[in-house]
Amino acid sequence: MFQVLESKRYTPSKTAEWTDMIGNRIIDQMRAIAPNFKYIVNVCLVQKVGAGMHCETLSYWDAKTDGMVQTKYENESLTCLCTVIGVSI
Repeated sequence: MFQVLESKRYTPSKTAEWTDMIGNRIIDQMRAIAPNFKYIVNVCLVQKVGAGMHCETLSYWDAKTDGMVQTKYENESLTCLCTVIGVSI
């Protein structure tokens, strides 16, 4: 996520490309680390215009084998929140 968005300014025509790149990179990295999981990746990219942002992810799973992580990237122009869910096969 950081490599894709570093020093970028929010550009509406580029957001689909950036979110696709981020999601695919995350999936590829997670599959390389732990191929025996199913992954769900959500990438939320918004322009910073002074408005609030609230995102929530809920799940019902086996806490012993499944998991979730969220990470955020911000600069002066945009905020990106990524949620990655791993569910054991």
